[in-house]
Amino acid sequence: MAKRVIIIGATSGIGLEVAKLMLKEGWQLGVAGRREANLLALKDIAPTQIVTQCMDVTHEDAPQLLQLLIDKLGGMDMFL
Repeated sequence: MAKRVIIIGATSGIGLEVAKLMLKEGWQLGVAGRREANLLALKDIAPTQIVTQCMDVTHEDAPQLLQLLIDKLGGMDMFL
């Protein structure tokens, strides 16, 4: 079974680049960020390896949305 990672801030910058590298390594990704269009563009790269959750970590509902993402991914082995 592939390892599963949650990456917060995967819509740009370091988070996006780490996500791309981990895809190449065969990880299953749960990616989160504020820009839904960017999340969906990332998912288009590898739809069977990526699940997404639009969220802002500064909002009150962030813990619930994070748990939803973990559930969608089926658990997690690493959190970034």
